[in-house]
This record gives sequence, structure tokens and C-alpha cells, in this order.
Amino acid sequence: MSILKRDFYSRNTLEVAKELLGCKLNRKLNGRVYSGI
Repeated sequence: MSILKRDFYSRNTLEVAKELLGCKLNRKLNGRVYSGI
């Protein structure tokens, strides 16, 4: 798993969305980890 840099998201929304398809996204917030595909 690698952390995506801010500039990854600073592109065209459709390009970013296509590249995220099938990826597992994780978010750590207030000590809890949230995940989704």
C-alpha cells in the first residue's frame, strides 16, 4: 500500500476517479481507520 500525494488529487476529477477504480482507500480519523473499495 502506498500513500498518494496531494498532487495526485489535484488533477481532472474524471482522471483521478478512473485511477481509483478498484483501489482500496483508507482514512485514519480520530484513531479509527475507515476503509472502502
